[in-house]
Amino acid sequence: MFNRRNAAQKIIILLFVCPVLFLSCSKKASEYITFEDGWAWAAPYFQNINFIPVSTTTLHNISKLVPERKGYVWLQNFFTVPADLQDKELGLYIGNVEIACSILINGVEIGNCGRFPPNEFSQGTGASYFHIPQSCLRMTGTNELIIKVWCNGGGNIRGMPFIGLYDDVYITARKFSYTHSTMNLVFSDAIILIGFFYLFLFIRRTTEKEYLYYSLMCFVSSVYLFPFCISELPWLVGVGTLLSFRKLTMGIAAFIDVYLATSFIRIFLKFEDSIYVKVVRIALLAAALINTVTLQDLRTFSLLLPVIFGFAFFQLSFGIWSVIQALIEKRNEVILLLIGFAPVIICVFIDLFVHVVFVMTTMPFFTIYGWQASIIAFLLILAERYTQARRQAEFLSEKLEIEVNQRTKELAEANKKLEFEHNQTVRDMDLATHVQRSFYPQEVSVKNGWEIAVYFKPLSGVSGDLYDFYIFDDKLSGLGLFDVSGHGIAAGLVTMLAKNIIFNTYRDNIKKHMNDIMVKINDNIIHAKGSIENYLTGAMIRMSDIAGQGGMLELVNAGNPPPLLHRTGTDTAIAITPERSKLQCGMIGIAGLDVHFQTVEFGMNENDSLLFYTDGITEAQNLSGQDYGLNRLKYSFAHAESGSAEKKLASVLRDFMIFVDDAPLKDDVTIIVLKRSAKSEKVYKNFPKQSASSTADAADLEEADEPEELEELEELEEVDE
Repeated sequence: MFNRRNAAQKIIILLFVCPVLFLSCSKKASEYITFEDGWAWAAPYFQNINFIPVSTTTLHNISKLVPERKGYVWLQNFFTVPADLQDKELGLYIGNVEIACSILINGVEIGNCGRFPPNEFSQGTGASYFHIPQSCLRMTGTNELIIKVWCNGGGNIRGMPFIGLYDDVYITARKFSYTHSTMNLVFSDAIILIGFFYLFLFIRRTTEKEYLYYSLMCFVSSVYLFPFCISELPWLVGVGTLLSFRKLTMGIAAFIDVYLATSFIRIFLKFEDSIYVKVVRIALLAAALINTVTLQDLRTFSLLLPVIFGFAFFQLSFGIWSVIQALIEKRNEVILLLIGFAPVIICVFIDLFVHVVFVMTTMPFFTIYGWQASIIAFLLILAERYTQARRQAEFLSEKLEIEVNQRTKELAEANKKLEFEHNQTVRDMDLATHVQRSFYPQEVSVKNGWEIAVYFKPLSGVSGDLYDFYIFDDKLSGLGLFDVSGHGIAAGLVTMLAKNIIFNTYRDNIKKHMNDIMVKINDNIIHAKGSIENYLTGAMIRMSDIAGQGGMLELVNAGNPPPLLHRTGTDTAIAITPERSKLQCGMIGIAGLDVHFQTVEFGMNENDSLLFYTDGITEAQNLSGQDYGLNRLKYSFAHAESGSAEKKLASVLRDFMIFVDDAPLKDDVTIIVLKRSAKSEKVYKNFPKQSASSTADAADLEEADEPEELEELEELEEVDE
């Protein structure tokens, strides 16, 4: 099976081992002409042009020989050609020269590197080597070597010059250039590709901000490496001035890279920058950039750049403090972070010993390679974390799929069970509705001159409204209309419980005062329903008329809307209410509530009508949110179609349904029309159930137009509100 981790390790080994093998396979020269001593120097503007002897170590810092570290320096040495090298192709190896130089042998210029003023530019970090024409050499006697070096803030020769076979010189130069320049170029190209890859990953997953900062670090690090690979990119020589080039690469890019590295550390360790920290860090970056841009010349740049790097140190301190905090908090991420930065940290200490303590100028700056190694290390770390995240996502996806299938199966079973229970509930509701309706009067005959029409519309299948007629010896003795609090089955069960209690209490106490009957009903219901919280409001009427003559009625009200009385020949409806001076307080079925009921007596003549209703009609709203209201009901009842009780009810319902339109009802609606008639017998129909006497009226309700008189109700509604 292919192992990606082992393959990556083999690739890394090949990348680092192959260059070492390549460098170790060079041919060893039979003999060299070395210049370990005998150096002298002179400046062209000195009056005394005699060369002054200097030590070989002076080559490592030539610029200190001239005032303000700026000017031309001529370095002189002498050599003789040994017999083994005579009549052979010879070459001169100089090493790396900063900034520019020209080589003369016996007064003949054999080559140069870099570029002299006025358009000065460095050759980069690669080694310089030159072919020596035999025509300029003296095979016997002494030869003069002059190296003309241009210094500006810096100037040195890294490496020990020598003369040898041209092939040996070439191989030595390529070794130096490979380690000091070519490897930097390869890495610069590589991290650009890495940067684009992780930028793409960030675009796909914008929550992973560490990908963004890592990709930006790669791009900026590539710019920072340009001075270390410029000898491999000759097209960069002459792009701008050397000062602007170093400002961009060794200054601006370096400071931005430190800022990005600090941000990467904090995000990697899951620290959020506060507003204060963001302002301080941006201010440090801005200060470093501004100071770098304002530098006027190379000498100032070389002297002040290390000072300006103090801003970068303070910038990096935020990342160091984050690492310390993470170590104290024992965060797992800090170990990976330290592993990633370990190469650059180690190489910083190596450079301190190699270049500061032992002054080994021919050795490269290992910190550059350490930073490259850290970039690669974080590439592997982020890749591993990405792989782990993918594996976890795949595992969770697979587990989620299994879980979804299991849940789907469970839901299917639950839905099947719920569907069965729902069907059972529907059947139970239908049964409860049928049972409740069977409790209510359907068809009765009365012979004492009363007509009754009823509209009964439950909000759900089972209603909380309760109506009943008390008929003894085919004569209507009274009627009751009650409203149980709540809706649904619970309210419906209480209505069925209360119906028999109310009927029996009325029958057994028919000779007593109506207020006493209502008090007795209240006591009996409280005792019967126990801890059930539902209570009732309602009203009862008792008739005491003599057939064929004017009828007297007694009304007792327990919180029900007041009945409306319309006397024939008038255009108003009167609400039957007790005198306000007398105390009335009462809702039925609330234990511990001190109730008082008042009886109202009134008479009804022939063709007078009385309207009983629950608050489901007055509180019904249209699509605009307006209540139907008591005033509209009064007007509709007073102007209802004359004739039978059913016609008056149909007229009231027509107006009600036009007003409500398609708005849903919010409560049960029950309306009873009681009309005084001279006839001795009338058959009661439960309206709007289809029957011979009510079908036509019910069918006309939805097609009827709103009466013109209802326009007058706008003013009545404002008064009602």
